[in-house]
Amino acid sequence: MLGDYHKGVNIMHVNTIKIFAGHAIVTSEMSASAKNQLLNYVQEATEHQVKAFLLDGEIMKNPDDIVCENIIDDRFENSDLPMTIKIFSKEWGELMAS
Repeated sequence: MLGDYHKGVNIMHVNTIKIFAGHAIVTSEMSASAKNQLLNYVQEATEHQVKAFLLDGEIMKNPDDIVCENIIDDRFENSDLPMTIKIFSKEWGELMAS
């Protein structure tokens, strides 16, 4: 399942977001070393750190700021990323099933 409903809003599972981030990293033109570092970061990162990375391409250093987390959630939900990730997840699921 891609997400749950919390307060009437569809919340995507963090694992789905991390898989998408990993795919974006692996298919990028970065060096193998940079890809490895970012993949390790995403693996250890919180949901909000991964969302911030996908939104801005930057590493969020202080993930414990609730105001910052709320801003990231709002920005993420109002971006094209949730739909892009849902499409990716559907296509990836179909590919894995074939």
